[in-house]
Amino acid sequence: MFLASLATLVLITFTLSSGKMKAEEPRTREMPDMSSSSSVSFHDGNDEHAVDDMVGIMTHCNETFRFDPAYWQSLNESGTFPDENDKNPKCFIRCVLEGTRVASLDSVFDAARAAVVFAGERGGRYMDDLETLARDCADDRRETCKCERAYGFMKCLMEAEIEKYEVYKADDS
Repeated sequence: MFLASLATLVLITFTLSSGKMKAEEPRTREMPDMSSSSSVSFHDGNDEHAVDDMVGIMTHCNETFRFDPAYWQSLNESGTFPDENDKNPKCFIRCVLEGTRVASLDSVFDAARAAVVFAGERGGRYMDDLETLARDCADDRRETCKCERAYGFMKCLMEAEIEKYEVYKADDS
């Protein structure tokens, strides 16, 4: 499951950024103020690089948007953050989605790209319809804040995965 891997990467990222070891720097420019309309390009345009350099992207995003790693566990288990008023984890999601090109600089979500980036399994079953789930979550996003919009997309996607694939797991028991 991608998000379990993502949670592990977040923990590694926190460890690397706070310890003696340093993760390889992704090809980046300086992070702008994410409350503005500007954004960041994390890679050289090679879409495969964006997925392959997930640790680098997350390390870069973590430098600006630090938060408690327990938020990832909560998102993975329930589909939501424990404190939905905390903007840092929402902006971290935005940063990662833009870095992997799941979200454009205009906060338009690419469902096909999301299916590639978030490929994996949940509840012991390969998620073979992530593109459809992501498309449903991308449609009609009404949030005006790009961080809120990114969180709304991920929350929708996680809740849809949990509903569909965790129910499948429970039915097999």
